[in-house]
Amino acid sequence: MACSGDGGWGYVIRDDACTVVSAGAGRCEYLLDALHAELLACLEGQSGDSGEKGISKVVIETNSILVKLAVVSNTFSLAATGGIIFEIKNVISTFFTSWSIWRMHWLRWDLRVSSDHRACKL
Repeated sequence: MACSGDGGWGYVIRDDACTVVSAGAGRCEYLLDALHAELLACLEGQSGDSGEKGISKVVIETNSILVKLAVVSNTFSLAATGGIIFEIKNVISTFFTSWSIWRMHWLRWDLRVSSDHRACKL
């Protein structure tokens, strides 16, 4: 990716029992940097199957402090990836009644979800 801009992204959606509910991955020929790939994974994980499965509570887990900062603040609003960040925030506010984002230095991007009647337990 460093030379060509070619790379990929992926996500895993788990329920409150850590059972895989859904997963996805994709390729992008024109990535700006690793943050771009992480944000695409975050967006796809949220907007993919989440709304269709009736998921309303979500905990986003990422290994990237930049993704966490981008989602919880306006620091990256004018960045090249600002449009993706705006869309992530829009999906969160539209489809989820409860959400949080945690930085987990030991894992790849992971989206854990729970149904309406259960809280997400990690």
